[in-house]
Amino acid sequence: MNGRIWGSVVGFLRIDLVKFALVGGATAIIQLSTYAVMIILSVNYELASLISMTLSTILAYVGNRLWTFHSENGWIVEFIGFSVSRIVTIMLNALLLYFLVQFVRVDEMTAQVLSILVITAVNYGVGKFLVFAPKRTKVPKMAIYAEGGARRDI
Repeated sequence: MNGRIWGSVVGFLRIDLVKFALVGGATAIIQLSTYAVMIILSVNYELASLISMTLSTILAYVGNRLWTFHSENGWIVEFIGFSVSRIVTIMLNALLLYFLVQFVRVDEMTAQVLSILVITAVNYGVGKFLVFAPKRTKVPKMAIYAEGGARRDI
């Protein structure tokens, strides 16, 4: 592959949305595979969903912190924020899954795929704008003194 094409490919992969999609795709495959194996083993679909979501959440944190958003925030506070946001989306996933299976009468696997699509959009927004957003530091106000000694903040 020539350097110009490779440079374009690398530039494209630097886009955080694409990276998020790739990390999400990998974790979705892991999540669905884990879920499918547990369904085959006759594990309750709600428990199977919880376990597969937990595993994919841990992998998503690592991938998004290191590769997607290149976060330099303190990892402990960030991981707590990430975990809380994912607990909320795990509950949302469970509610969506239950609603789709019990009321819409969608089969368990299709319901999980549909739920993952919704959860992915929510997780991207939360990750980009809350969890992995660079922490802002307060910029001190500068003061100038006008004639007569009156202070004016700028």
